[in-house]
Amino acid sequence: LFAETDEFWAKTLGKAIKDITVDDVKEWVIDQNFYPDAKDNGDYSSEDNVINQFVTYHLIPQRVPVDKLVIHYNEKGYNYKSSTHYSIPVWTHYITMGKRRLVKSWQSVESDGVYLNRFPVLDNGRHGTYHELSCAEENKGIYLNTSADANVVKLVNAIIYPIDKVLAYDDHTRDNLAKTRLRYDAWDFLPEMMNNDMRHMGYNASFYFPNDQVYSYFKDCTVNTKETFFYILNGWGSGWPNYQGDEMLVMGIYDITLKLPPVPRSGTWEVRMGVSTESAWRGICQVYFGTDPDRLSPAGIPVDMAMGGEWKQDDDKRLPSIVGWEKDTNDDDYNAEVDKRMRNNGFMKGPEYICETPGGNDTDRSMQKTTRRIIVRTTMDADKTYYMRFKSCQDQIHKQLFIDYMEWCPKEVYDNPTEPEDIW
Repeated sequence: LFAETDEFWAKTLGKAIKDITVDDVKEWVIDQNFYPDAKDNGDYSSEDNVINQFVTYHLIPQRVPVDKLVIHYNEKGYNYKSSTHYSIPVWTHYITMGKRRLVKSWQSVESDGVYLNRFPVLDNGRHGTYHELSCAEENKGIYLNTSADANVVKLVNAIIYPIDKVLAYDDHTRDNLAKTRLRYDAWDFLPEMMNNDMRHMGYNASFYFPNDQVYSYFKDCTVNTKETFFYILNGWGSGWPNYQGDEMLVMGIYDITLKLPPVPRSGTWEVRMGVSTESAWRGICQVYFGTDPDRLSPAGIPVDMAMGGEWKQDDDKRLPSIVGWEKDTNDDDYNAEVDKRMRNNGFMKGPEYICETPGGNDTDRSMQKTTRRIIVRTTMDADKTYYMRFKSCQDQIHKQLFIDYMEWCPKEVYDNPTEPEDIW
């Protein structure tokens, strides 16, 4: 929970705290025009109600400790083993309660702390540093003071973070998010992982989750068959080229459905999946996509997760690759042509952002075994809920579904004629 302080409300409304009413807050929120389509109908339980929308945007269905508001692990330039000095920015896009919306946490060297909904200008060129270059006053966001004297309230099943500016999903926030490539660790979709302390555990572990015929562990993921073996491998200290270290791994004759995060604005979006061919057991799956979880449509041809940039590793067989991957050269124009060729084949290099080993130099972009698969490019509605189903195409129970991270990229970014999408 992110909550404006009593001091904020007293100053903003010009009244003593004990005298402030719900109507006072409601009238102020309406005057700010944060939620122009919301209703003033007196039904605070309705997701269409203006107060409901204002309050629930402050709530996320997770108990997020201070040290996990953002997760530092293997972003380029950072080594969790030997350094307390951060490198490039780290973020998380949280899905709120009520109407499903996005609130972003952000930390960088330049921000000097964790902020909500911060939108700086980054040095994101091919030879850039990915540090903040500047941040306009209206884009600085809301500072989360997590110091010992900040009055952070830590409860058994919740943490309340005080904020001294108003938090709202207004046009400014939505427009900035809609111009952003939204990258999520696959486990960000499932609040149970944070609530049960299975994100960024600080030790190497794996956990198995039952299929839904036994017990429905997740609210936003269905494990559809008893032949599905669903795991988290957190990869801590293993030197895997995984975003934030961990991975979603599914084996057997698997079939799972994920409820996806919302988009901030309706428009054309490209959905991608981060894959590593680290294991020779990667499999082939058919992906389905749509708004009705019981009637999803196939999203292109099956995804071959054994296909690396230079070869396909299928058990003990090494086969030719169709990806078109080449290692970057000193010729930026040629590198851009390779990127274009890969996109035409439905692939992208991995991000320059992620390093295989914390503190190392081998980024996901520099390795043929880490690629992004373009799953679907389609018009998406900000007010609709989308789902993605992953179903095995093989009868070999050792073959794996591997999901590291996923990206939602707006057309304004991936198809920008003047400023191509960055490599980060």
